[in-house]
Amino acid sequence: MQPRASVVRATLSLVVVAALIGAGSASAATKKKTRKPPPPKPVCHLLGAGTGSTSDQSLKITSADVATNATTLTYVIRVAKLTTGADSNAPTGREWQFGFRQDGHLMTLAVDDGPFGTTTTFGLGKATLDTVKNEVRVTIGLRDLSNTYKTPMVRSGATVFTEFTARTESMIQMPSALKAVGLQSKLIDVAAADSAQSTAKYVAGYPSCVQVGS
Repeated sequence: MQPRASVVRATLSLVVVAALIGAGSASAATKKKTRKPPPPKPVCHLLGAGTGSTSDQSLKITSADVATNATTLTYVIRVAKLTTGADSNAPTGREWQFGFRQDGHLMTLAVDDGPFGTTTTFGLGKATLDTVKNEVRVTIGLRDLSNTYKTPMVRSGATVFTEFTARTESMIQMPSALKAVGLQSKLIDVAAADSAQSTAKYVAGYPSCVQVGS
């Protein structure tokens, strides 16, 4: 009887080991199947340096980017050396434009700076002239952007921005009294300074080297 019992015990041991190995393999397979994909890499420098030959370093484009979250869009135009106040190369005003296509709609946003202060297109958002980082930054609420341009709401992970452009120019800035009757902050273009364009794409909500809301 003892030899037979030993065989039974040995057989049971093999069954248990096989079961444990099978369970471990199944667990490993389950973990492998449920592994999350790596997060997308932050995009940076969607637009590179401009192709113009302007001598005004505050209008010389070095790069540009955009980023969004669930409620807000921020775009950045970087220049060689940003200054504030009077600009001897553009005494009547300067403009930085950022354009892109969203859901088939081509939009151009701009910041004007001159004798009458710093303004944005249609008064949208908040503009920051950062002379430390040499950046012109604008932050706009997505709801305001949609209502102004009559475009669909930007949806994180779904909306794709394409056809990026950045332009700078000297211009004649108009007084705020004229803007009060519905006119833009720019009276007339004086001279184009620099421009850049890109075929890159940005998916709304994806990480970027731009801090949304800054």
